[in-house]
Amino acid sequence: MIIDFYRFFKNIINVFKIFLLKINKLKFVLFFTALTFLAPFITIVINLVLKYLFRIDLPEIINPFNGNNFLIKFFFVCILAPVLETYVFQYFFYELFLFKKKHWPALIFSSALFGLSHFYNPMYVVNTFFIGLVLGLSYIIAKKRKTNPILLTIIIHGLHNFIIIVVEVLVKYAV
Repeated sequence: MIIDFYRFFKNIINVFKIFLLKINKLKFVLFFTALTFLAPFITIVINLVLKYLFRIDLPEIINPFNGNNFLIKFFFVCILAPVLETYVFQYFFYELFLFKKKHWPALIFSSALFGLSHFYNPMYVVNTFFIGLVLGLSYIIAKKRKTNPILLTIIIHGLHNFIIIVVEVLVKYAV
């Protein structure tokens, strides 16, 4: 039973690998950008488990960039942060922790550091850890595709942050 489940899971992973290695760059960017938005759902489940099973009540995720100037926020959050963070976490730390082509430990360590660098509150760290996993995975797969992994990861990260800012503006002015 366990062996069958393992084979089934491995087959699903292989199908995803083939899919991600063959799709065009636009679909690649859109796929991973959409995947980054799963992180808040995972964070909510973790928060609920902590709250209802262990009676630990953590603060909600906050937005550290609550300024009113859209252009300044756009520059820092959608351009500067994705460039710097991609070079630091998905490139430098990932490559630093990569040992004998073991991708998962390097991905987890670089994602943990990415999450810890966003320590506005504990749930924000968890959220950005999962986003870091997606960004790191996009970097690894783009590298295997022999496309520019840094540029694609910067675009995915910037697009994710841009969507967040647009939603914040829409919510702010909808009230």
